[in-house]
Amino acid sequence: MKKMLLAWLWLSSVASAQGLGGAEDDERAREFFISGQALYQEGRYRDALVAFETAYRKSSRPAILRSIAYCHEKLGELDSALAVLRRYRGLAPEEKLPAIDRAIRRIESQLVAAVETELEQAEPEFVEESPPPQPVYEEPPRWKVGAGPVVLYSLAGAGAVVGTVFALNASRARLETAALCSQGDAIFCRDTAATYINQDWLYSLIADTGFGVAGVAAVGGTVWMVLDNSNPNQVSVGAGLNGIHVRGRF
Repeated sequence: MKKMLLAWLWLSSVASAQGLGGAEDDERAREFFISGQALYQEGRYRDALVAFETAYRKSSRPAILRSIAYCHEKLGELDSALAVLRRYRGLAPEEKLPAIDRAIRRIESQLVAAVETELEQAEPEFVEESPPPQPVYEEPPRWKVGAGPVVLYSLAGAGAVVGTVFALNASRARLETAALCSQGDAIFCRDTAATYINQDWLYSLIADTGFGVAGVAAVGGTVWMVLDNSNPNQVSVGAGLNGIHVRGRF
């Protein structure tokens, strides 16, 4: 309280020297000023600011501007604090200027720090972009050959070999028959060439049977393999009057 009274006495001396305000307004301003000092000490800076501004309006004492600026600073209103201090600097006596300049520099440094903080917070974080996913090329399914088709293809190969061998033997027997029948009396051709004629018939029968088995086995092995490697919905097998029908979509 003693410090408040001393401060107001100093303000009163300044006001008297400048011829400011009437006695009644000066008394009311003094009450608001002392109330503002108490509120400031309690940390109620917004209420203290209202009291100081009221005291300044009633007395127009320049020194009150310093208290107003300090309230703005405590409230984080640095622009307002800086504006009030600069206004106070233009009205204050010369001996107060160094202290006012220090306060101005302090608030300016706070403003710079606040701006830098805002810029850092506003700067977007660099997010490293992940490389685009590489296309995945699926390996085409391998064509599988089961045991059934292998057996049938083996049978087809054996049938083709047997058919070829006996077809060659039948061809030689046919040549022998032709050679015997082209000589001598043609009436006795059937008797003299009977052995080769029989061989030709037998070998031809075995060759045809071998080729037939080879063909049937090859077709059966192919159908079997297609069925093993195809979707059941794409291939259908059915029986009809004309035989077995295989239908597929590939």
